Amino acid sequence: MAFRLKQEDIELLTSVAEHRVLAVRHLLVLHQRNPHALRRRVCCLEDQGLVRTWTRGYGEKRGRPELLTSLREDGVDLLKSRGVLATDLPAARATGENLRCLDHQLSVNDFRVQLVEMKRIVPGLAAQFLSPTSPLLHRSADDRPVVYEKIDPETGSGEAREFTPDGVFCLAHAGLGKTLLFFLEVDMGTETLASPSRAPQDVRQKVVNYQAYFRLGRYHRYEQTWGCALRGFRVLFLVDSATRMAGISRLVEDMPPSDFIWVTDRAALLTGGAWSGIWARGGRLGMPLESILGRLAPTPSPAPASL
Repeated sequence: MAFRLKQEDIELLTSVAEHRVLAVRHLLVLHQRNPHALRRRVCCLEDQGLVRTWTRGYGEKRGRPELLTSLREDGVDLLKSRGVLATDLPAARATGENLRCLDHQLSVNDFRVQLVEMKRIVPGLAAQFLSPTSPLLHRSADDRPVVYEKIDPETGSGEAREFTPDGVFCLAHAGLGKTLLFFLEVDMGTETLASPSRAPQDVRQKVVNYQAYFRLGRYHRYEQTWGCALRGFRVLFLVDSATRMAGISRLVEDMPPSDFIWVTDRAALLTGGAWSGIWARGGRLGMPLESILGRLAPTPSPAPASL
């Protein structure tokens, strides 16, 4: 039978482009299609040269191997012809070819997919996510992503602080008339907790950056993005292991004010869901873990569909 491109295919390819690389389990949650039919369709898209697929386990060594997919250049060209992607976008910006760390991107996408689940679980909840790797978002004239931040020295001396979160998102509830702002930091355990040189990527410096960001009120720029009033924000650290969570939590707790920084690990996210009580607020592991949804947290809390 001759291949016939459907609107559902464009939607699927757009999801793959936006996230750069997705596991089929992610696509099942995002598009809510029959698992066998979806896998067959992904194979058809691969036969047409629009996507590539490969099988691997998370971290190359843990867990059952899963099927991953990303766009090929022909898939990028197709989305350009449909007006989904800008015609002058380099293909490498929409494929998975130049991602610095595949496991890191998959962890970000684990969280993003659960935001979609969260909207389905909690009536009236809306979520919008801005990714620094999205090919659908415009970049600045100097090729910076929309979530890039630069904070000038507060004292007029020293170096400017530059950082790019792994994601910025808002949760809004129509009934409450309230919008919360979040920054996502995915930590794979490869960065120093606190280096003597205060390297830009060590965790201590990230905490210092967000403290300055809060103090200076720089987060108010997102009020224009989402048409809302913001009274602060939270930083979510999603870390690679329970051991790493303990280390980062101790660091965060020892660096007040840090109540706005919440920490959890990937295992808790995958088994409990981002909406459940899995977060150490302010790094306080000695206190009961909390939900980022507060009183909107579902009870009982459903397990993620993306297991």
